[in-house]
Amino acid sequence: TIDTGTMAGLALYALAALGSAVLLYAAYTIWDFVALHFVLLARPLHSYRRSGPEPTYALITGASAGIGFGVALELVRNGFGVILLGHLPDELAAAKGTLEEASPGAAVRTVVMDARTATPTAMEELVRSLDTESLQVSILINNVGGNPIELPPLRNLSTYSCADVDIVIAQN
Repeated sequence: TIDTGTMAGLALYALAALGSAVLLYAAYTIWDFVALHFVLLARPLHSYRRSGPEPTYALITGASAGIGFGVALELVRNGFGVILLGHLPDELAAAKGTLEEASPGAAVRTVVMDARTATPTAMEELVRSLDTESLQVSILINNVGGNPIELPPLRNLSTYSCADVDIVIAQN
């Protein structure tokens, strides 16, 4: 038989273990908050960099203007190379020039392709043409814009044709 003193001692150890677990969890939660909001923000892109002398690249679709261009600008300012993909050659050339002015020596490449009409074969050829063996691409920003279906774009799903659905999937 176990006496009440031993039972009380076991209960005390169990409560001490439970209290220790709660304190450890609280410490972990506090560290997680501090790391997310203060430590990691100091170098948010560091984990995407690859080792070596060559720049690490980001492939950005819809990069000639708007949000895609803004992301490209921030990435070149942080030392990344960028591959700008868009369907308007003149806009891509202007975006490349602006990025190179903003960050002299920035590694900027352009690729002209219409994501709405490109076939899987054309996309595969594009990837091969980029020489991905030597390029270190570690970021993809999928920023293709627009809704390529017939107007009005917001309507009941039952009114979409198979071609409408296929073109939206192909674009994205």
